Amino acid sequence: MTQLQGTIAISFARPADERLVRDHLTSFDHRVIRLDEAVLEGPDLVLLDAPSATRCGRSFLLGLKQADPVFLPIIVALDHRGSAADWLNSGVVDDCLRLPLSKAELVSRINVFLRLRHQTAALAEKSEEIRALVESSEDHIFMLSEKGEFIATNNRLSHLGSPGSDDLMGRPLEDVFPADIARSLRRECARGLAQNRVRTLEYSLPGDHGPVHRHVTLFPVQLADGRKRVGGICRDITTLVQTEQDRFLLSKAMEFAAESVIITDRDRKIIFVNAGFEKISGYSRDEAMGHTPRFLRSGRHDESFYRSLHETIYSGRTWKGDLVNRNRNGSIYVVEATISPVFDEHGEITHFVSVRREVTEERQFEKVRQRVQRLEAIGTLAGGIAHDFNNILTPIMGYTELCKTAVPPDSQLAEYLDQVLLAANRSKNLVRQILSFSRQAKQEKSPLDIRLVIKEALKLIRAALPADIHIEQQIGSGRECVLADPTEIHQVIMNLCTNAQHAMAGTGGILSVSLRPVEVDEEFAASHPGLRPGPYLVLRVGDTGCGIPEEIQDRIFEPYFTTKEEDRGTGLGLATVHGIVTGSGGVISVESEPGKGTVFELYFPVVRAESADRAHRELSQVPGGRERILFVDDEPMIADLGRQMLERLGYTVWATTDPGAALYQLRQDPDGFDLVITDMTMPGMSGEQLVEELHKIRPDIPIIICTGYSDKLSAYRDGKNGVNQLLMKPIGVQDLARAVRKALEGRKE
Repeated sequence: MTQLQGTIAISFARPADERLVRDHLTSFDHRVIRLDEAVLEGPDLVLLDAPSATRCGRSFLLGLKQADPVFLPIIVALDHRGSAADWLNSGVVDDCLRLPLSKAELVSRINVFLRLRHQTAALAEKSEEIRALVESSEDHIFMLSEKGEFIATNNRLSHLGSPGSDDLMGRPLEDVFPADIARSLRRECARGLAQNRVRTLEYSLPGDHGPVHRHVTLFPVQLADGRKRVGGICRDITTLVQTEQDRFLLSKAMEFAAESVIITDRDRKIIFVNAGFEKISGYSRDEAMGHTPRFLRSGRHDESFYRSLHETIYSGRTWKGDLVNRNRNGSIYVVEATISPVFDEHGEITHFVSVRREVTEERQFEKVRQRVQRLEAIGTLAGGIAHDFNNILTPIMGYTELCKTAVPPDSQLAEYLDQVLLAANRSKNLVRQILSFSRQAKQEKSPLDIRLVIKEALKLIRAALPADIHIEQQIGSGRECVLADPTEIHQVIMNLCTNAQHAMAGTGGILSVSLRPVEVDEEFAASHPGLRPGPYLVLRVGDTGCGIPEEIQDRIFEPYFTTKEEDRGTGLGLATVHGIVTGSGGVISVESEPGKGTVFELYFPVVRAESADRAHRELSQVPGGRERILFVDDEPMIADLGRQMLERLGYTVWATTDPGAALYQLRQDPDGFDLVITDMTMPGMSGEQLVEELHKIRPDIPIIICTGYSDKLSAYRDGKNGVNQLLMKPIGVQDLARAVRKALEGRKE
């Protein structure tokens, strides 16, 4: 079992016992504090002997337990006279040990309780996440017992649309809904439990402004002890239903003349088509007469689709759905079709009437809209993650940098700290990649050796490839750099290699990746638009897969264009790659032959070595000063870190977590500070509001805004709205030092 470490508060009446216990614990890297320090320190476990426990009293120990947000284990060490049962029944003590203490037993018992504490904390966090997720839903989420009684619910009770839905817990369906709806819900609950399947139901109720419509999804839930429950999600679809009704009526009223009408006999031979049919399909009436609608088929539907359609209409029912057809010039189009049987006086089917409305653009727009909505949701989530993660990374990176200044540069500890910084910077780059994907971060390009990025990306790709796909790489060595962002280059490699993997799915093959320097001359540049004479690095990614048909090769870089099956691709991969390459001043080309494979070549212009060296020299300079700085951040750890960083640079700093206190301090002495540094997102008063109030007191004071993420960053870039500098968290000493000097000296980044 893995040995866990923690902070242990101890107290023993006999000094010899306390020294022995302290030695045992510290030998296993536990941090040991005195019991009187526990109130302030917040230990992970309390260990004391019976006299100490008696002296402290039950109320003190109980207070320690209750103050701990998770679970604070308390262990009492007893001599041979003490009764373990009395202590364990006190409601405060979790375990007892016998003196003299065995080192092995002591450490083992502590490890068990530390593990229990960690597991309790993780469970509490997960429970809170689930609760927050359910409560934040716009839908009403609930759970029913097998008897149909409400046993759990979130706050969206208005979605039920029933006047009796204010207090649900313990109430049966009949107390909340009208009888007919309650019966329907019970019926679907019973079917769902019996069939172990999801059931859905829609119902309507009278409302103040017309009927309200609800859609309920019911699903079986089996608890760990075998008991069954029914989970439910109730969604308000009133607006959706009304919108659909209005859209249908409006489309009928305005577009009927443009609809295609086809009438066939019982054998599906066409006997009539209107002008709308000729306009949509491109076929004349004479060309269609006597044929079945089969000649319109595009091949996008299989035989089972048409079999189901025919079974529906020949059984006397109306079929409604989308048909993907091919017009006379070979183009694909989509129609929303309604095919209904016509009966004679004996109830026999004599004809079929098909009314078709072209919806090609609507369906394409709907697919694009759904894709955009998915991306917007991902972007919102990415922004929230980035904000919290950057706030966490700031003290990790900052305090590590401060620690490095306090240890010899060639020591083992300095090497360890370098590894911490390396890991933190990887995390920082991960956040940048998340924001880059969601288009919420402006990417900074700098001289980059892309060989390292390519090798790192190939490690990830290699781990995900099936056994029948092999990688051949020729990256080589060299010192050439390109002007690019590492997260974007990583995204390029991952996209191209993932596409290559999909192209070889099921058949296997070779994924080849190479990087080589080339000198582009004027003749070659003239035949390749976008290239200029000079040195380039050429990244080549090839596969031996299915290839790309020639007729669509000109479209593969268009947004939302995809060759993958529906719901398997976004159509954004190659468009993103194209944007990144051209944004770095490069060019991308493709060569492909169906059945043989595809090769992408990416040309990146080389940045001169001296410009990369100069950038490195600029990064290594850490300017300081003697000015007075007011530092505001609602996170105490970040506020203290900012103070220490700036004081190490020679500045006089007053740090606070309260924006109101910062305003008070400046009002008391408007000339007492030369610069203000503030966080953007703070409770009570945002950085935006604080800047406005600061300018009322002293309009000329320089201001720097720091943020982990904000959607208002563009309002403060380039010295806008009285903000001299903008810093993205996590903040390093070098970034902070340069921003402070630029703000104080009146320069804009």
